[in-house]
Amino acid sequence: MGNVSQSVSTHFNNNKNIDMLKAYKFRIYHIKTQKAKMDRTLDLCRWVYNQTLALRKDAWEKECKSISRYDTHNLLPVWKEDNKKRM
Repeated sequence: MGNVSQSVSTHFNNNKNIDMLKAYKFRIYHIKTQKAKMDRTLDLCRWVYNQTLALRKDAWEKECKSISRYDTHNLLPVWKEDNKKRM
């Protein structure tokens, strides 16, 4: 699994700011248990994102109501318990 990290460094050339992007590429070697945990974490992130998107979309389409980030944040414990029951 490769990853690219970027950083910005500022250089001064004749009293002018010049921002330069630098990229670092590195490879991650992991064992099976780590891969399983990473896959599980990514699956849960996708699930939460999709649930939130569906909730907000339905609320807007049905009621023209916008659901705040705070409201969806408060749903996380409920979703967590529901998800535990399914497992």
